[in-house]
Amino acid sequence: MCGLLSILLLYHKIEDNALDATVNEEEVVRIGGQLIRMAPDNSTMEFSHVTVEGYLIYHLDDNMKEFSLDGQIDSEMIDELDIVTSQLECTGRLNDAEAMMLRLIPCREQLWGPTGNPILAAFNNLGQFYEEHGRIEEAQDLYTRALNGYEAAKHPNKKSMFNTVNNLGILYKRQGVFREAEALYKRALAGREELLGPLHNDTLSSMHCLGLLYATEGRLDEAAPLWEKYLHALQETKGFEDPQTIVATYDLGTLYKNDDRIDKAMPLLERAFTSYERTKGQDDPATLDSLNTLATAHAMKGQYEEAENLWKRLLEVRQKSPGSDFDSILTKENLGQLYSRQDRLQEALEIYRSVLQGYKLHYGSGHVATGEMCSTVAELYEEMDLLDLAEDMQLQAFHIFEDCLGSEDIATATMAEKVGFTCAKQGRIDEAAPFWETALRGFEKVNGGDHRSVLGQMGNLGRVYKMQFRLDEAEAILKLGFERSMRALGPQDSLTQKIGQDLILLHENQEQSAEAEKISDLLKS
Repeated sequence: MCGLLSILLLYHKIEDNALDATVNEEEVVRIGGQLIRMAPDNSTMEFSHVTVEGYLIYHLDDNMKEFSLDGQIDSEMIDELDIVTSQLECTGRLNDAEAMMLRLIPCREQLWGPTGNPILAAFNNLGQFYEEHGRIEEAQDLYTRALNGYEAAKHPNKKSMFNTVNNLGILYKRQGVFREAEALYKRALAGREELLGPLHNDTLSSMHCLGLLYATEGRLDEAAPLWEKYLHALQETKGFEDPQTIVATYDLGTLYKNDDRIDKAMPLLERAFTSYERTKGQDDPATLDSLNTLATAHAMKGQYEEAENLWKRLLEVRQKSPGSDFDSILTKENLGQLYSRQDRLQEALEIYRSVLQGYKLHYGSGHVATGEMCSTVAELYEEMDLLDLAEDMQLQAFHIFEDCLGSEDIATATMAEKVGFTCAKQGRIDEAAPFWETALRGFEKVNGGDHRSVLGQMGNLGRVYKMQFRLDEAEAILKLGFERSMRALGPQDSLTQKIGQDLILLHENQEQSAEAEKISDLLKS
């Protein structure tokens, strides 16, 4: 028996000495599973079906007829060899499992023909195997082959056919091919509902998949009715405390929250949190995630005290849980945002400083996420009129973005603009200019020459150049900015008016009254 099980483990060619062929009784029980049974006299174990033993003995022979001891391939043999496949997959022997599935396809063809329902189901199952292990193109080919076979068959197994339709829809969604996925989901849902009824698990699965597709695309108004129907069906068939029902309750509540339908979201999120806490315990990740979502919903509704209490409760649990350091940092960040929203700036600042240190430890001091948190801290300092501290944080963020993303990235340009403004507020115009020049190059590359952000930087630089007595440069950039703003925004836009007035003042200071009057007339047009 152990020798035969060794063949089961080793039947697919592997490197020499990769596995010892000696197998003990414990391994027989673990790997053999449903394939083995005690002999009638309880003296030893044996395979539960003789054809399995035959297959294992002749496993290297390409002639499929040799796999049966009596020269016949029967459905019972294939059923038991499917169990072999499952055991191999469960024990991580994926190459062996694939080889088994491929070798069973000719067996099925011999019994049921190349387009029989069992062979089409085998294509579907092998497709699932490939999909689960990231072999997407091979999975798609097999799903398509199975579906084409079902569609061509005179008497297809419709239940299996709709399984394939749904699986192909899932595969398309994974690849971002949403239109094709939607059509397949709708087909599977309609077919399963007609064939199996509206409350069957397969029907509900297709309903959930279609709703998830809509939610992924941001089509929340279309997702909500499907998930409402899905939740009600689960409540009816499985009850309110079934794990699947709890997940559906949470998902629908989250969808409502994301769609700003807070009044509909709140009771669902509260019910989901209570159910998770009761069934999984207060430390379970699902419980903590639902608690965080519930706190967010309270904050969105303006119920700041309730949100604060929930986030503090969440933070207390996470700080006690091993391996939850970064989750604690994210919870602190939520509290910081809550305090900032209430103008509790000092409390927000203390929280954000702690979050920034956490980001540096988790991501590193030079990571983009750390730079973004530096920018958030800078905004708080600026709001508290602590401009020197704000500038220090802005400069840290700017250098991180410049190093990680490049000098012309939009994040770098935006931060350069902020540094420039902070320098200007402190009367350091000469230091502001190079940052605004960097901002102008970045905005122009990303947004195009006529974008408002570009025109705004042109106006800023024109004023700075004028204050630095770089009058030719000031005139050139203000003229260019004015021409672009007139074309893109029109004469009545506030930015066009501002750049135009700066250009008029420049001409007047240079005693160019005719040029100034010309700009003034254009602004009135």
